[in-house]
Amino acid sequence: MNKYIVQNDNIVENIKLIRDKADGARIIAVLKGNGYGIGVTELARVLMAEGIDFFAVNEERELIALREMGFEGDVLFLPSTAVGSQIERLIEYKPIFSIGSREAYIALKKHAKGDERVRVHINFDTGFGRYGFLPTENISDILNDDDIYIHGAYTHLSASFAKNQKHTRAQAKLFAQLTKQYEFANTHIANSNALFKHGNMGCNCVRVGSAFLGRIITRSNLKPVGYFSSKVIEVKMLPKGWNIGYANITRAKRLTKIGIVPLGSADGFGVKSNDVSIKSFLKGLVVKPREYVTINGSRYPILGRVNMCNFVIDITDSGVIVGDEVRAECSPVRARKTNEE
Repeated sequence: MNKYIVQNDNIVENIKLIRDKADGARIIAVLKGNGYGIGVTELARVLMAEGIDFFAVNEERELIALREMGFEGDVLFLPSTAVGSQIERLIEYKPIFSIGSREAYIALKKHAKGDERVRVHINFDTGFGRYGFLPTENISDILNDDDIYIHGAYTHLSASFAKNQKHTRAQAKLFAQLTKQYEFANTHIANSNALFKHGNMGCNCVRVGSAFLGRIITRSNLKPVGYFSSKVIEVKMLPKGWNIGYANITRAKRLTKIGIVPLGSADGFGVKSNDVSIKSFLKGLVVKPREYVTINGSRYPILGRVNMCNFVIDITDSGVIVGDEVRAECSPVRARKTNEE
């Protein structure tokens, strides 16, 4: 009953804005999370049609899906892994490996085929505390290893979405020092939010994912790429003062006609991008912006919380009936999908 309608024209418009912000830097399109919910191959085809030929993935199955659809170009495998069995599986599909630790380097060297140099991007930890070599680590021997080809280097920004960009600027400065010291052919630091705040940040590549879907916190002219389509499955009347939904945060202010829609967080609806600042968190405890859906061209407010499998709407004084289509604007997270050309 539920589906996510993808408007490809909006993705194309977003690509134009991203390309303008990149200012000549090569775009690395991140397709993690099954293409942010709309499908790895489905999103890849739209991007390829617009001339994007470098992808990044987070899971083996995403890499395999790209290769099986016939894509032969560059695919960066983002996790730095020291698991030998995984490396052996990945090599068959010819990714660009990420190396973020000496353990990952040793494992890759051990399992790489001797007759072919594997391509690598060095991952630096400039202040994220996850994957990546620390700036103080000496990696000269890795860079001079004839068994691997150093294709590029990158780092992850931890707070590019934040209002205060002090940490982002510090990470960028440190990364610039590292890339100047080692002289990499391809470098990238800017993610979606950083790109729309700072441009390509002095690198010749940018690494963008959620921006294709218009799903970033940073102010931009990006468009949402689709909407959920569901149906009203039940209609009932609630007396004034009746609680609505979990935690009793909403009560009917009058005799209220409600509609129940079988769409929720399990589908990806109501799952928001994270703004983790203290100020925004506290504000969210006090003020909850009202959300609306569209039925037959008119807007109706959601009452209470969006649950895992459903939500409630106020359809008082309307002609809404069971079976009417509900259009819910939302960027997908785990959305079921269809593509609208």
